[in-house]
Amino acid sequence: MLNRVALPFIVAFAAASCGGDANEAAERATTTSPSAVAPSVRDVTAQVSGRTLSGHCRGAEKDAPAVVLDGGMGGGQSQLAALEEDLAQLTVVCGYDRAGFGESDPPAKTPRPLSDIVADLDAFIAAAKL
Repeated sequence: MLNRVALPFIVAFAAASCGGDANEAAERATTTSPSAVAPSVRDVTAQVSGRTLSGHCRGAEKDAPAVVLDGGMGGGQSQLAALEEDLAQLTVVCGYDRAGFGESDPPAKTPRPLSDIVADLDAFIAAAKL
């Protein structure tokens, strides 16, 4: 399955390893109701600096840490769908569209400093309640 993915960054996080102020991220993040497509998939949206990031999570919580898939530069969450499907059998796996891709709002300015990208990821993790 992995050979169908062209140079994405795959980022795995355990809930305890997330940096930043969790209370601040939780204040700016929201989770929507489970998706109508499948009961095990839930849509997730996060608010960051007036922008909305869009994503989803699926799978069941198990002893393994949650996994967040990041399509990297130039791609949205859909490019990792096959990998997500496989990982969802083992643990909770989430994917999101980076700012300006898929359903996520564009950033206010480009190029973006790394701290902005990290803030987006932190907000999504808080919204997903990982």
